[in-house]
Amino acid sequence: MVVFPVLTYYFNGWMMGWASVPVDLYWRIDHPKKSAWMSLAGPAANLSLVLIAGVFIRIGMAVGWFYKPDSVPFSGVTATTSEGWLHGAAILVSIVFSLNLLLGIFNLLPLPPLDGSGLVPLITTPESARRYFDQLAQPGLSIFGLVIAWRSFGYIYTPILLFVLNHLLYPGSHFRV
Repeated sequence: MVVFPVLTYYFNGWMMGWASVPVDLYWRIDHPKKSAWMSLAGPAANLSLVLIAGVFIRIGMAVGWFYKPDSVPFSGVTATTSEGWLHGAAILVSIVFSLNLLLGIFNLLPLPPLDGSGLVPLITTPESARRYFDQLAQPGLSIFGLVIAWRSFGYIYTPILLFVLNHLLYPGSHFRV
């Protein structure tokens, strides 16, 4: 939990870490559909926080506290002309928006050990789900999945981020990366 984020920061300039909860593998095999729905809990929480932050940004714009910035860094999804608490609020809501969008999308990738890999049983038979969970138990598959996710995420995330910014948060905008 400490070494991996430090190594990823050292080699890539940003940290990567994770959290996990104890899972009863036998329950997961006996209840594959429920397990798949549980896999959605983390990404759903992340995307709910994105929605809440987006609502705060839109309300802040409506009352004149925030405005659309010229560029959108991670901690600058919205901007304010004021210093003090409004500036801090703009940074906080920007980070909540950016971080949770990133985490929600990343965790939905259908690669083990990410939450998206747990969604496969929603579209399979119980027997196929059991075989799938047996395959997921291979530790090498998780490492392989993390490497693939890590290397491909930028290609997936950037278009989604631009869509969210240009069509949902600031309709009609033309942000580019």
